[in-house]
Amino acid sequence: MLFRNAFRLMLENFKQTYKILLYKAIVAIVALALGAVILMPQLIDLWQSEPMGDIISGLKNFFQGLFTADAVGL
Repeated sequence: MLFRNAFRLMLENFKQTYKILLYKAIVAIVALALGAVILMPQLIDLWQSEPMGDIISGLKNFFQGLFTADAVGL
């Protein structure tokens, strides 16, 4: 009986729960879209910069030396 009453209460509130869930999902999607529009040009410029290329090549050499047990690369 307790389970049946708890299940009935849960189903009665689903309409309100789905409205809140849908609202939160829409707000999250809009916030992510605005964040992407604002941040993507800066991130692309950072990714294509020369210092980032040096960092990536250094990490590549480090991990290559680490996995091949080459002390020169480390």
